[in-house]
Amino acid sequence: MFDINVVPRDVKKTSLPSATATGTELARTVVSAAAGSGLGRVAIYSENSVPAQDWQFLRIVLTQASLISSGKRSWKIDCPVPVLLTPSEDRDYYLDGKLWPAVSIDGVLAPTGRHGLSIDGPGTISWIRGPCPRAC
Repeated sequence: MFDINVVPRDVKKTSLPSATATGTELARTVVSAAAGSGLGRVAIYSENSVPAQDWQFLRIVLTQASLISSGKRSWKIDCPVPVLLTPSEDRDYYLDGKLWPAVSIDGVLAPTGRHGLSIDGPGTISWIRGPCPRAC
């Protein structure tokens, strides 16, 4: 895993666009570090130096191929890395038939692998657990 320190820097004798990496520059740095780690993981250290809009952008650029199929009140998720789903409803969610605690204002965090996510409670949807198919 690589660490990225987002701190002000001297850019007077460089071609860098700003004193702090933001926007596309920060996104490219994060993607390169994640790819170089072999696990797709990167740590970002900052003291309020990353603009709020960049956090949403970084979440998008770090995504990997996942399979998500939806029903009326449930989803089947097959992902090689944890996925943050952003449903429109603030309510309880059930992962593989059990009340799922990883729910916040930002969404529902689903873990790696094959899972069933539902809003209807226990026993409404399930998948056989196992490794992600190569298509992921």
